[in-house]
Amino acid sequence: MFSVRRYLFSLLGLCASLCLSAQTSVYSSEVRDVKTDTPLSFVHITSSNGVGTYTNDQGKFKLESSEPLDSLRLSLVGYKTLVVPTSDLPELIYLDAQKVQLNTIEITGKKENLARAIIKRAILAKESFRSESQLKRADTYRQSHYEYYHFPSEQDSIDTIPGWKSAALYEEIAENYFDADKFKKIVTAELDSKADGNLSRGSRFAIDQDFQGSDQWVRYNPADVFLQPKDIFVDFQSDTWYNPNVADRPIANPVSQSGLLAYKFSLDSLQIDSQSQDTLFTIGVAPFFKQAAAYSGQIQITSNQYRMLSINLEVNSSLAIGLDSLSVKQEFTLDDTWNTPIRTEIGYTYKLEKRNYRCSHSLLYKQWDFTPEIQSNFFNSEVVVYKASALERDILAWKDLRPIAIDEDLIEFIEIRDSIYQYEHSPEYYRIQDSIYNSNSVVDFALRGFGWRNRSKGLTTSFNPIISWAQFNHIGGFRSNIGGRIDKELLSGNKLDVDYLINYGFRNNDLKGRLILGYTYLPRKFARLYGGIGNIYDVVTFNQTFEALFSPSNLIQIRDYRIGHAHELANGLFLDASAQYAIKEAIDPTVFPNWSAELFGSLNEAIDFETYISLFLNIELIYKLGQKYITRGPRKLLLSNSNPTIKLTGRFGIPEFFDSEVDFGKLQLDIFQRPKPTLIGSSNWKITLGEFIYKRDIREIEHQFFRGENLFLFSNPLNNLQLLDQTLNTNQSYFQAGIVHHFDGFILDKVPLLNRAQLEVVGGAAFFAIPKYSQFETYIGIGKKFKLFKETVQVAIFRTFAYDSNGRFKSKFALGANIYDPFNGQWAY
Repeated sequence: MFSVRRYLFSLLGLCASLCLSAQTSVYSSEVRDVKTDTPLSFVHITSSNGVGTYTNDQGKFKLESSEPLDSLRLSLVGYKTLVVPTSDLPELIYLDAQKVQLNTIEITGKKENLARAIIKRAILAKESFRSESQLKRADTYRQSHYEYYHFPSEQDSIDTIPGWKSAALYEEIAENYFDADKFKKIVTAELDSKADGNLSRGSRFAIDQDFQGSDQWVRYNPADVFLQPKDIFVDFQSDTWYNPNVADRPIANPVSQSGLLAYKFSLDSLQIDSQSQDTLFTIGVAPFFKQAAAYSGQIQITSNQYRMLSINLEVNSSLAIGLDSLSVKQEFTLDDTWNTPIRTEIGYTYKLEKRNYRCSHSLLYKQWDFTPEIQSNFFNSEVVVYKASALERDILAWKDLRPIAIDEDLIEFIEIRDSIYQYEHSPEYYRIQDSIYNSNSVVDFALRGFGWRNRSKGLTTSFNPIISWAQFNHIGGFRSNIGGRIDKELLSGNKLDVDYLINYGFRNNDLKGRLILGYTYLPRKFARLYGGIGNIYDVVTFNQTFEALFSPSNLIQIRDYRIGHAHELANGLFLDASAQYAIKEAIDPTVFPNWSAELFGSLNEAIDFETYISLFLNIELIYKLGQKYITRGPRKLLLSNSNPTIKLTGRFGIPEFFDSEVDFGKLQLDIFQRPKPTLIGSSNWKITLGEFIYKRDIREIEHQFFRGENLFLFSNPLNNLQLLDQTLNTNQSYFQAGIVHHFDGFILDKVPLLNRAQLEVVGGAAFFAIPKYSQFETYIGIGKKFKLFKETVQVAIFRTFAYDSNGRFKSKFALGANIYDPFNGQWAY
């Protein structure tokens, strides 16, 4: 009965909306330049009753009004304003450019010098305007459209023609508040329509790789270069624009002091506004160095207080891998206090694997308020807030919410995706999807992994692929290694997860394994209880060379029991505490096969020690200064952070309890940061201090280890030294520090011919000290960025130089690889 009533109400609402739409007057046309016959975008269309819109990139507009209109007023900077009666609205409307009146302006000196002088005046004007108004609010409408070029194939179910097809459409209506560097967004409506699974990828929040809290993964669109909330606001009032997914360093604003050093300017044209009689200067912008992080194009400035009217700029295409032809168009309006943008258009193409996407982003400023009323604690750590109804998917309501009309093909795309969305959230769809998920192929069993799911019960099981079952390990020779995971979603929204691993050695007839259970609660606080039991072969330390990591010299046998709890205590403050009871024993040398000695040589001898029992309390406390986040539905989404992170780790051996034989305590403090990039590149640094505060009973395998050098690989310089002769360990105090600086083309993009190779210089230094030994290193490398499948990577050749406390000087070449995380906007090091 409830479903019938709900259906009737929906039907009545639809009829009512159709009746209202029947009374709506619709006016549409296309605007072109009368001389060049090219479409004109940004043309402002207004009427006497205040209804208005803008033309799109194709010069088209569609205006809807609840009452009939007598005429439309069309205006665009640099063109004569035109009033057109609606009674005979043509399909094509032509605008005529303002006549140039050069006789009213006397030009002396070179045009380049005059253009530079105009830019300097505009810089002074911008600084005065910027200081007058800090707090402001802008109501915006964002539309992001992603298309791919479709080539017909035999796999098409219906006949299609080549052309651009919609892959995704994102719309957002929001209130945006700005106060100097502070920013906050309140989303009132959001509509996300996606038809391409290739436009979905996962990333992990940058908390800490050892943190065992829950729900740290997020899905994002890899073709969207505006992943952080403020990225879409290309602010030409600021001195630089930095978006790591567009350029590897900040791009200097042409109308800024840094712009005077980065660009050459030309006076392309002079015009006189026939209404205001102001002079309009069109300034050409070109970078001094073609491969630099810079714009090229034109800026239009008025002689009225030398304020910007419009910009049409393009970003150097070589700055981001996969990104091409990014252009920025922006138009400003002038008032008594501020030079405010009224619309921004950004377009580019993006390559993901074998498919090119055409991406266009429109940002329309519906209203500016320079005296908004806010509470004293308004600008807090919560950067984006979604109103209660913002995520409700109501495509009929969006017809009234949109400040500008959209094309019929996009309306059809939204309607199709909405019908699919409704179907995809129905029990019938869940049943079908479960059937598809459960129909595992031979490839799934062999290579991808396989499993079974029942969404009605919230149960998902998965198994590792068969290829991972065969473990050619030196402990017992060939071993079977079967593992998987079980997830159970509860009615409360919480989740139970089980990870298991079964490991069997045929040669020694020994069974090993591990079982870990976790219970997620309070998802917004990353709260999770976990515990486990295991009997496995484990490594002594991961701070070991690649060659020795899984050698007998780094392996022991552990039987352990563990219980822990992870939780966010306050915003940016995370605690992970666990207790581990373990029996550790050496591995019998007779379990190694004959080929182990040939493979590992001197590393084939297993570490020898007496079996002992241990009980440990492990504490990890992480504080991310100035952590910003988004609250979206039941989830808390963490944003990238350029402030320092402080991590305190404690490991304490508890003696006598359950016959525990260890009695020591160790504290380690890590401080690391990825500061905001500058025009000369980006840095990444880390400092580690450690101290064994007491050590009444400590075994060697509980020491702090430091990895020795790899044969030819360059490891993460923030965690390891490159030229440490051997793996060292200590039970005393230790200190380690490192810094990496990516010059991001700052050096090589200024070298002719070589800059075409798009190489970059990476440099840094590291220092390490324990009692009786210390070492200092410095290194420099040249790297190349490229796409590898879906990831952006960098491969570099490094030359490292080191000097130790024994007076030895060392150096070597090494090959390093780095990977980029688009969501967090950072490299691994």
